[in-house]
This record gives sequence, structure tokens and C-alpha cells, in this order.
Amino acid sequence: MSFSNNLKYLRKQKNYSQDFLAEQLGYKSFTTIQKWESGIAEPSVDVLKKLAKMFNVSMDELLNEELTDEDDQKIQTSIISKNIRYLRKQKGWGQDELARRIGKSESAIQMWESDKRSPTMGTVEELTKIFDIDINTLIYKDLQTGEVNKSGFASPFEEVTNPDDAAMVFIKHPQVAAFGGYDIEKMSDEEKIEFANQILDSIKFFASKYKK
Repeated sequence: MSFSNNLKYLRKQKNYSQDFLAEQLGYKSFTTIQKWESGIAEPSVDVLKKLAKMFNVSMDELLNEELTDEDDQKIQTSIISKNIRYLRKQKGWGQDELARRIGKSESAIQMWESDKRSPTMGTVEELTKIFDIDINTLIYKDLQTGEVNKSGFASPFEEVTNPDDAAMVFIKHPQVAAFGGYDIEKMSDEEKIEFANQILDSIKFFASKYKK
């Protein structure tokens, strides 16, 4: 349902009515737009290209990413927008160069850096590789001021450092291992520690949505 949700979201962001959008695309009735937004039908590839250009997003973003504010994988913090801009400039890259390296549109970079939209967790992981930076640092630490944002998160820099730490109990659980399709006995101590820290990062990220 990504496309239908995204179309509705982008249309409202532009303050377009269904009638207006239909008219811009050469349709006589808003019912075509209504069908797209309800998931009953989808436009042709040519129309999708027009929509992507109209809303200044890539085809991949329009079809496959969840662009709405309700997406529970969005990072709701302005720190990451500052850090992306800071790290990009440290590399001497323009927004177009970062877009090319991460496989996104230049408009996506502009939206992230202006804090109008946040990248998904998967994209954040790609950014950590491109900038060679720890994910906690990218998300929680203002690289310009050195200030760490701990609001809503408990000990964001706490890490597993020993294969016998309590956090290991979770990944060693037979049912968890079976569900994940991995064999803990075949992992080195370093791999176990890395895996446990990735699990903790994911828990911290998603748990923020449910904190009361």
C-alpha cells in the first residue's frame, strides 16, 4: 500500500485536491485519483513518472518507501538532519553527490537536511556506512556541538562488550534463533557482541514510539 499512502500524503503536502490533481494529469474526474489512493487501481508507468516529477520524489520513493509521518520507522529528531548536512559538507560533497552515493533523489537529501522528512532506519544504516560513523552517534549526538540527546532514550551509548552480558540471553534463546534462522554456536564472540548491539539499537529505536 506504499504508493496509495504516498500519493495521498504528497497530494496533501501540496494542498492539492483530488480534482486538481486529476486535472493536472489530464483526467476528467477525481474518481481516478480516488481509486489510486484507495489501492483499487494504479496508474501506468508514464503517469507514475509524471507524479514523481510533480512531487519532486524518485520513482523508488513514490512506490516503495513509506513517506507518511505515521511511518513507525521514521526518526523523529532534528539531530540527524543536522548531522547529515554536517557530514556531507565535511566530505566536500554537494547534495547531488550524496544522493548518487546512497541511491536517492537530491530532493530526498534536501528534505532530510531541512528536517521536513526523516530517512527510514534502513537508509540510516546505509548512511552510517557511507560516513563511517556509529549509528548511535548519527542519531543522538549533535556533531557540531557534541551534545547528546537522551530524551526518550535510556543510555543511548550503552553497549554489549562481553559475550556473557545479559543481553546475550535474548539472541541465544532457541525460539528467537529459529525465528531468525541463525546458529549462535557458529558465531565468534565478536559476531555475537556485534549482533547483540544491533538488536539493542533496534529496540531503542522502535521502543521510543511506545514510551508514555
